[in-house]
Amino acid sequence: MRYATQIFGLADSAELELRELAGLSAGHLDLGASATVGVYLVPQILADFHTRYPNVRVGLSVSNSRAVQSAVCMSEIGLGFIEGSFDATKLDSLSLGHDEIIAVTSKNPSSIKEQMFPVDLIAGRTILREKGSGVREAVDDAYARLGLSIEPIVSVSNTEAIKRLLRSTPGSISFLSRMSVVDELSAGVFEEVGLQHLKIERRLNLIWL
Repeated sequence: MRYATQIFGLADSAELELRELAGLSAGHLDLGASATVGVYLVPQILADFHTRYPNVRVGLSVSNSRAVQSAVCMSEIGLGFIEGSFDATKLDSLSLGHDEIIAVTSKNPSSIKEQMFPVDLIAGRTILREKGSGVREAVDDAYARLGLSIEPIVSVSNTEAIKRLLRSTPGSISFLSRMSVVDELSAGVFEEVGLQHLKIERRLNLIWL
């Protein structure tokens, strides 16, 4: 419940910033969002925005963080919601808060120990997002800081597909945004895997030229 409340707080903050940046009472606004925020955060923002500004037509494209940054830089979209790093020499930004990346697995797999170490996951059992995604960048960077490199058994460009794979592949583990699995954790479908000496957080940003 605490994390759900935090998500809605982020949505309220982002809706306020979107309103101020767009400066629109009518017209069209093209937005881009990386996959996690595009699915689990931005819909609430757009619903609130539309309630206040019904005459503004909004277009939203959802891809990975790298593609959203490229679209903003090329003026294909006006604003982008992303996770993680970006080129601050080219883009302006507003921080919308933080997100946590956690290791999760299907409920009660016998092969998962209560406490694990990052090195336990470097090969053979992880399912990760694709290169270029905000989640993958955060995980790769966190492992690099430990002098490690993680090699997934499968790379997937869709979080919902990863969640289905976790359910059907006992013993597999994935790193996902906490906001994307809050329902599954609450329902007991997934459980968080405790990893010693590893905490992965990233900023959520609104970017524009």
